[in-house]
Amino acid sequence: ANPCSRWSHMTEDEDLYARLGVAPDAAPLVISAAYRALAKQHHPDTSSERHDDAARHFRAVHEAYVTLSNPERRRRYD
Repeated sequence: ANPCSRWSHMTEDEDLYARLGVAPDAAPLVISAAYRALAKQHHPDTSSERHDDAARHFRAVHEAYVTLSNPERRRRYD
């Protein structure tokens, strides 16, 4: 299976928890760990994906992390 298959249909409205592969009740440490792993996997400078695809995936993961790692933003998102 393609580990990036979930990105092929990613949309702006996709659930931020799904982008990071965590549950909605995930603890902050779980969110951080998921972000670090995905950021490393999709970083445009190190990914085996096409640069444009990697950059898009990296931005999506980063956007999810920025929202979910901030308690106030996460509360508003939820």
